[in-house]
Amino acid sequence: MNDNKNNSWQQEWQVLHNDHENYERFSLIIKLLAITVCCINLIFNLPLTISVLLLLTLWLQDAIWKTFQARLSVRLLLIEQNLDISPSENSNNGAFQLYTTWQAQRLKSKDLVLEYIANALRPTIMFPYAILILINLIFVLL
Repeated sequence: MNDNKNNSWQQEWQVLHNDHENYERFSLIIKLLAITVCCINLIFNLPLTISVLLLLTLWLQDAIWKTFQARLSVRLLLIEQNLDISPSENSNNGAFQLYTTWQAQRLKSKDLVLEYIANALRPTIMFPYAILILINLIFVLL
């Protein structure tokens, strides 16, 4: 009976983990769309306000998408708590413990906000938004 329950949890974990990764891919698509918006602005010489508003909208949409992804993490953590899988002697964590391990290392609210700000300033996160807005500003000023 316990094996059937574990199998169900493992199947759900796998589906949700795949969805979690798909949210990451869709986030990249939103970033690519932002690049497209910038290129269209440069080609058709759209007003800066339109371009910036579209880019800010995509940035917010990306944040909303990542919020959905975070909600999946909550369910994944619940599944990991309910799985009856003991860690092996040679590892610190058992199988299906990815999100539990991450949560154990999670920071307090203030530190988490600071981490979000720090991550927002990382080049891989800022790209393409800050660069695209800068390109648009330069293009308008010339």
